[in-house]
Amino acid sequence: MTAEIVVNLEKNAPDFFTRVEAARMLNGLICRGTLANLDSQGKGPGGKVIRGKRIYFKPEFIAWVKLFFGEEKNHA
Repeated sequence: MTAEIVVNLEKNAPDFFTRVEAARMLNGLICRGTLANLDSQGKGPGGKVIRGKRIYFKPEFIAWVKLFFGEEKNHA
């Protein structure tokens, strides 16, 4: 499942996007609030805050998705 998400992100994600868009692209696996919480703990995908909104960049976000879901699988 993670591989399908990564392939979809690589093909369809814009170069940069907001948390709302990120949550939509993850098909509800992680909501924007969870992304905000993870960012505040230093465990999120990073990015930058521009005009009060967190912006993620495609390469870093995809790398984080691979790491995050890989770690989740190992804990299950």
